[in-house]
Amino acid sequence: MKVRNLVVTLSLMGLAACGKNDDSAKATAPASPPKVATAAETAAPVPNAVAHQLPNSQSENTPLASYEQVDRTDGTWLTYVAITHATGQPAQEELLNLFSPQYYNEHDAFKKHDLIATEWPRIQTNMQHYAAQKYYSVPFGASPTTNGSNALNVATFAIKPYDFDTKSFPLTPFGQTVYGNRQGVQLYISTPDAFTHLKVGDEALARQMEQARSNISLFIGGTVYLRVDDIQNGNQVHATVEHVHYDIYDRMPGIGGGKKIAESDT
Repeated sequence: MKVRNLVVTLSLMGLAACGKNDDSAKATAPASPPKVATAAETAAPVPNAVAHQLPNSQSENTPLASYEQVDRTDGTWLTYVAITHATGQPAQEELLNLFSPQYYNEHDAFKKHDLIATEWPRIQTNMQHYAAQKYYSVPFGASPTTNGSNALNVATFAIKPYDFDTKSFPLTPFGQTVYGNRQGVQLYISTPDAFTHLKVGDEALARQMEQARSNISLFIGGTVYLRVDDIQNGNQVHATVEHVHYDIYDRMPGIGGGKKIAESDT
């Protein structure tokens, strides 16, 4: 895999550094790996305000607690995945420049050398962590990101009119969009057919959702659970959808109230 090409490209672009100040540097290089999601975090109970619960058609064999919950506001995890799952590893100097903004921005040779003692152990820990993990849970839909953040925004998808034959809402597959972080690493998602329809057998709920959809207010967010399959060209992470949790709102949360009307797992 073209790992070295990825590192060289990112270094030339200066994307390992968030900026010249300490605050932005801290935002890019996480102090520790993201936590692994617990069962409680991946399967939160439905609020009392929810009127209906869609049937659970979960069929995957990998427990949801085994999927690592990533921070939607920091896409650095994807760079770690690309590096650790590719063939061959970059040299220490290249990894320090890639994952430590402080090291990348320091021009004093002695101060730069001193930073190795504090920065390298953290990077090594992260490398070992991501090398052993290929299952990730990634939030999708509205994202509380700010301009300039290293976010990986998996957007909500298009919802098509209700299909009476299948009693479901056809959905645009996740894979129709390529998602990337600020370091130039791209996430390609393969969506099996099972995840291209949101089944709603409850007619009252289906009517409510279709009315909101036709008024362009229906909003679906949630979490997509991915299995990393392959790394191509050094900076392309290819993954497959294994499970999806949907949170369904009559309008986008935060806009005019946005009430959750149901949730579902596929």
